[in-house]
Amino acid sequence: MGYRSDVSILIYGDDKNVTAFVASERLKGWKGTEYHPLDDRESIPPERFTWHTNDGDTMLEFNWFGVKWYESYPEIAYWEQLMSLFEQGFPSLHMEFVRIGEETADIVTNYFGNDPQYYMPSEQFIKIYQHRRKSMTDTTSENSTAVLMFNQAEVERKVGKAKALLILDHPFFGVAVSRRPIKYGDEVPTAGMSATGQMILNPAWVEPLTVKNIMFLMAHEALHYMLSHALRRKHRDHMAWNVACDKVINDTLIDAGVGDFIDGGITIDNGRNYASEELYDENDDDMGSGGIGQDVGDATDEDGQALDEAQAHQLEAQAKIETIQSAKLAKQAGKLPSSIERLVDEMVNVVTPWHEKLERYMSSKVRDGYSWNRPNRRFVGQGLYLPGYDYIPRMGELVIAVDTSGSLNPKDLALFQGHINRIVDTCLPEKITVLYCDYEIGGTTEYTPDDLPIVLKPVGGGGTRFRPVFDWLDSYDGEVECLIYFTDGWGDQHELDTPSVDTVWLTTDKEDFPFGEVITYTKE
Repeated sequence: MGYRSDVSILIYGDDKNVTAFVASERLKGWKGTEYHPLDDRESIPPERFTWHTNDGDTMLEFNWFGVKWYESYPEIAYWEQLMSLFEQGFPSLHMEFVRIGEETADIVTNYFGNDPQYYMPSEQFIKIYQHRRKSMTDTTSENSTAVLMFNQAEVERKVGKAKALLILDHPFFGVAVSRRPIKYGDEVPTAGMSATGQMILNPAWVEPLTVKNIMFLMAHEALHYMLSHALRRKHRDHMAWNVACDKVINDTLIDAGVGDFIDGGITIDNGRNYASEELYDENDDDMGSGGIGQDVGDATDEDGQALDEAQAHQLEAQAKIETIQSAKLAKQAGKLPSSIERLVDEMVNVVTPWHEKLERYMSSKVRDGYSWNRPNRRFVGQGLYLPGYDYIPRMGELVIAVDTSGSLNPKDLALFQGHINRIVDTCLPEKITVLYCDYEIGGTTEYTPDDLPIVLKPVGGGGTRFRPVFDWLDSYDGEVECLIYFTDGWGDQHELDTPSVDTVWLTTDKEDFPFGEVITYTKE
């Protein structure tokens, strides 16, 4: 399942330059996977790869048929990255790219290089593809299209039956699904849920599903809305966030016995007992071999405009109200699963852990659209800017001050270290400086992206003063985005002027601070 495409890529130039490309350093993919297109090329079928030579010139031809061209797959991520860097990394070579999707109008062609020779014009490839598609169609039915056609009436019949069964057997999900408007269309490859609560179903994908599959599908999409997944994503990687959300939702639905799980989707034992933020891993973007795929929408309104904070809060509150109402009706019918009852209780009696508050604050510092790729230093001297570490800074410099007066015990420091590393890994500061301070600064450690994770090694043990840290900030030449001060709060804060640097006090005891954001540390 999933949206599929036919793709052809040509790389060509003189023999020497193509040979150099074949022997080149493996590019480090976006998600850390090292890959080269000709690794173990003896095993590549001839229809997938051909090596052409002609009078001193060489062309490499790569073909894919019916492939899921998603950047979540390491091989596809490699090609997308190579195309973005091709003209800089291989200035003497040429690359042509053609992708044709399932929809007739979905055709993408690109050329990368300085002198296109067009060994294979896109028109020629399109004709070959359309001929192959016609052959596929002829083997099924004279008046149907194997890829694009579907029976809309049959899809709506199945959806209606699935919705009715949800109301009868699983009223919590039945009521939730009934509240959501359903739109049929091919703007999503499978299904999707917008931030505003619009459910979208691709009828061509839905039609072969069973009614029980569709029950699972619609309950799955409704949970995305009820849990405000689109609004909670923030700056996180879209695909990796979708994976984390699906781990929570799918295990919840399986535990509640809702419909039939769609083969190829993502599951994790006890996923229902976690928040998506806890399961999020930016390197885990494997949506599975099938299933629903990427279906969490962006935080935008119906016109595609980004939601402001007030709109987001309003939508989140509305989703919470509807969820509580659905649970109340299901409980009255005696059909509210325990996992859902616990979920709703947590919504009503919200106690936000300190590390989630800290992460939300840090997330607010992330700059949308601010990204760059670190070049591989081994090649810069040769004038080649190839990708190096997959580290994309999204916020400025961060300073972490640790109170070493003896008030923080090793267990608290270890817990803080674990959470701050997770938050840093998500927010990606340009640089991190850790200051250890009791009555004076006793130690300083700097972390670049190459040095992570942070390892706290406190030094000191005298009285508590906060001024040395703020004096250090005043004398520092760099631009600090945020200071996080981990302390018990017993110090000279009332003797300080309000600093120019945004400050977060993470305090284990005293909460009386004249400036900054105060977050109370509670033991887990």
